[in-house]
Amino acid sequence: MGTTPLQSAAWLFALMFIPVCWWLGTVLGSLAAVVYVYRCVGHIGLLSVLAAVGLYVSEKTFGAKPKSLAGVEGTPSVIVVGAGFSGIYAAIQCKARGIPCKVYEKGSGVGGTWFHTRYPGIACDVFSHVYSFSFAMNAWWSRSFSPGPEIQKYLDGVAARFGVLDMIEFNTEVTAATWDEGAHQWTVQLKGPAGSSSTTATILLSAIGLFPAYEPRYPDLPGLRNFRGTLIHSAAWPKDVDLKGKKVAVIGTGASALQLIPEIAKEAGHLHVIQRTPPWTFPKSDFAYPRWLQLAFEYVPLLMRFHRYSLFLNIELFNNFFLMDESDSKRGPRLLRWCLGSYHRRVLAGLDLTPDQREALMPTYAIGCKRLIVTSAFHETLARKNVTLHTEAAASVEGNSVTTVSGAVADDLDVLICATGFDMLQHPSAKNIVGNNKKTLGDLYGAAPGLYMCMAAEDLPNMFVVFGPGSLIPPSCITHIERQVDYIMQVLEKMAAEGHSKVEAKGEEQKQFYKESQRRLRKTPLASCQSYYRNKDGDIWTHIPGGSWEASRSHQRPVFEHYSFSKK
Repeated sequence: MGTTPLQSAAWLFALMFIPVCWWLGTVLGSLAAVVYVYRCVGHIGLLSVLAAVGLYVSEKTFGAKPKSLAGVEGTPSVIVVGAGFSGIYAAIQCKARGIPCKVYEKGSGVGGTWFHTRYPGIACDVFSHVYSFSFAMNAWWSRSFSPGPEIQKYLDGVAARFGVLDMIEFNTEVTAATWDEGAHQWTVQLKGPAGSSSTTATILLSAIGLFPAYEPRYPDLPGLRNFRGTLIHSAAWPKDVDLKGKKVAVIGTGASALQLIPEIAKEAGHLHVIQRTPPWTFPKSDFAYPRWLQLAFEYVPLLMRFHRYSLFLNIELFNNFFLMDESDSKRGPRLLRWCLGSYHRRVLAGLDLTPDQREALMPTYAIGCKRLIVTSAFHETLARKNVTLHTEAAASVEGNSVTTVSGAVADDLDVLICATGFDMLQHPSAKNIVGNNKKTLGDLYGAAPGLYMCMAAEDLPNMFVVFGPGSLIPPSCITHIERQVDYIMQVLEKMAAEGHSKVEAKGEEQKQFYKESQRRLRKTPLASCQSYYRNKDGDIWTHIPGGSWEASRSHQRPVFEHYSFSKK
């Protein structure tokens, strides 16, 4: 039975109307989501979401398109060390291209730092929808800043969804890796449940990151190791510790400390906070996502992507204007210091603290030279009746007491917590990766000439680093991890296509990259005080200059002329 002209017109109208309705719904949904978020977080406005459209388009432009290398003669094999964000993404990209790949992870699960670090209050200090893979967005984040267990669950889900769990060998430590110049391959020593063994691969990809989760740094205090109570490091939190009613002291007021202190204060009988340097803090715009918005994100992915990039843009602009400003005037950092200084004074004025304590809690160093910590609970916690603030550094530990440099004592302690981070300049795994001329990856952690493009180095052929020295960059390191791995995959595609068995960054390019990076970084607030961002020579070894957009452009296509390719 044929259709009438009227029916044909109706179908045509419907086919045109459905996409129009979908786009209209997306736009209206976007505006509704922004209005909701704007009410919760005043500094995120409608312009951010409109500009997110451009960011959405840019993401479709950047990044390498996977090329299948399955069955291609000379395709390099890959060993990945570590199964955190970097290792998972590297495995996914190798699988997409048919590249033989094996991931070795010392722990019993994926997640890296998120798997091993489980102190009370652990959470991401970047918006959840930004701190995730662009190809595996999550509609079901519970909060704008997700707690650690939720991030771990997300990573478990990504690894399972993309089928890379069978590529990972858990409970297996890479104890050493040595370059074989004659064979153009890496020999990797392993230690696993079955004992010691070795294996080989063409490419070694280090995904161990900047923060050595297995090597927490304890303060160098006389008597610390003889503390009579329970000694805990925030990065190695025991599962069975009970702080209820206990007398507890926390050494440190860095990012981890400011997350765990408010939680511990709720349980401890009394809490001593030992502060060496007051932190600059930024109010935490933490809110719960309502069910209707989660459903909207799930069924209208474009809406979720616009939301993601509205947050991304907000942080990117904040970072470029305030924290990574390379101008001589420094108007942005000065404006931010005035704003946050006023915020700090207003918060402290409303708390039951002494004038001396308020003064000791006001930072005097430039904003940006140390980590800006996102929190809205730390200062309020210090005003609790069961919390004592010590505004001098710890000097020694004797028995179950801690003495500060001024002679103040926190005594009769049951538990002493060191929230003192990691010794990133002495990364243990990096020292055991040895290339030509006895060069180790550890030699480049915090030392010139660094890594070319923060990934490769002369005398370390066929080795790439993901989220290593020089890779810190707001708004999210996850975005940069994706760019780095996509970049590396393009190098491997060239090796397979042209039959090369060895690739190595040219020394002059490596030195020039480091020199230019330091020239720019020394003009930013990062260079205005001493912190773990800087080495003994004053070089800023942790960051890459510029913002995420600039890094995306520079990583879009490798400059192959900056590498030496060769065949056996």
